[in-house]
Amino acid sequence: TKGSITSDALNGDINSGTTLAGMDVTFRALNGSIDALDTTAGRDLYFEAGKLLKIGKASAGGEMTLIGGTGFIADTLRSKKGNVKVTVRQGDLSIREVDAGIDALLNAPFGNISLQLVKAGRDIVAKAGKNIDVGTGVAGRNFVLASTGGNIKVGQGESRKLDFSAPGEIDAGTQKVGQ
Repeated sequence: TKGSITSDALNGDINSGTTLAGMDVTFRALNGSIDALDTTAGRDLYFEAGKLLKIGKASAGGEMTLIGGTGFIADTLRSKKGNVKVTVRQGDLSIREVDAGIDALLNAPFGNISLQLVKAGRDIVAKAGKNIDVGTGVAGRNFVLASTGGNIKVGQGESRKLDFSAPGEIDAGTQKVGQ
């Protein structure tokens, strides 16, 4: 469609195959789960689930805001000219690939964060209540990982500045800093 798509499930789930909108895509299942296979928004994308939020591929021309209640699982998230913001209210956050035009902002205050590849034009900021595990992180400016109750493990990274903090162990892997 050339316009926007909005789906609200008041007490149930949203299951979506392929969704394509020239402007915005909004899915809200405040008391249920969202399972979206392939979603493309020409402008902004907003998903909010009270339970599990599961995404195959999601792409936005602008801002991408994703909120999971009890967990978040995604294969590929891309925002061409905006931020990718992911929050899990309770539970774990797991993403294979994130590519943010500006910032990748990932938050699991009571769970773990697992990322295979995360890229951001400006900043990567991941905050978890438990462990953070990143395969590769590439940020144009800052690469920030903060765990309030666990460990941090990174395979490799590249950024101008990095800041890793955790009460447990930090395995920083191979980092290129100040490039």
